[in-house]
Amino acid sequence: MTPSLSARQKLIGHRKIWQRKPVLRRLYREYYRRIEDHLPSGATHVVELGGGSGNLKTHLPAVISTDLVACDWLDAVLDAQAIPFADGRIDAFVAVDVLHHLEHPLRFFREAVRCLRPGGRILLVDPYISPMSFIIFKLLHPEPVDLSVDFFTDSEDTELFGRDPWDANQATATVLFGRQRDAFERQFPHLRILTRETFNWVWPLTGGFSYPALVPEHWADWLCRIDRWELANRLSAFHVFIVVEKIR
Repeated sequence: MTPSLSARQKLIGHRKIWQRKPVLRRLYREYYRRIEDHLPSGATHVVELGGGSGNLKTHLPAVISTDLVACDWLDAVLDAQAIPFADGRIDAFVAVDVLHHLEHPLRFFREAVRCLRPGGRILLVDPYISPMSFIIFKLLHPEPVDLSVDFFTDSEDTELFGRDPWDANQATATVLFGRQRDAFERQFPHLRILTRETFNWVWPLTGGFSYPALVPEHWADWLCRIDRWELANRLSAFHVFIVVEKIR
C-alpha cells in the first residue's frame, strides 16, 4: 500500500480537529480504556498500527505508534501488511479505525500471527454496520460500505481498493467477524476470538473528524454513560471492539 502525497496533510488535519474537539477526545478515551483493559498481562511491546494523529499515545505513552507516513508525533513508518518485526516478539498490536483501510486484511492477520508471541493479542476498533449506522455511513460518510465482499475468495494479487491508504470498506470488520467468522477461524487456527462487542451508538453526535460536534463539551461524560446501553448498541452501534489472541 503506497501513501498518497496528501496522506501526511490529512493526518495533520485530523490532529488539529482532535485538539479542538473535546467531545471527540472524551469518546475516544472510552476506546482506549477498552484497549488498556484487554492488553495481555505484562505487555511491554505494544505496537499501534495506523497511529494517524497520535491520539493513543496520550493514553498509553509507552506504545510504539506507527503509520504509513512519517509525522513528528509517530515513532516509526510501517505497513500493517508487511510488518518488519522478528517472529514472536510482539505482545500486542492495536489498530483503531485501521482494519477497514487495509487492501488485504488477511495478509495483515498472517503478519500479526508471525510477529506475536503466544498469548499475544490483536486489539481492533473499527466501524460496525448496524441498521442505523448503515444509513448514516451511506448518506453522510465518504467511505464506501460493501457488505458483499468475500475476503476468502478475492485474490490478493488484486488491489481491492486501489493504492491510496485512505480508500476503505467500512464493512470489513462486520463481514470478517460476522458471516465470515467461521472462515476466519479455519484460516487462522492459531488465533482465538476473545471479544466482539458492538458499541458507540452516540458517535454521530460528536461529528467525528468530518463534521462539527452536535453536542457541547459538558455532555461528553453523559454520552459515554448512555453509550453502554446494550439494546441501543445492537440496533445502532457504529463501532465494534474485537480482541483476538494467539493461542500457540
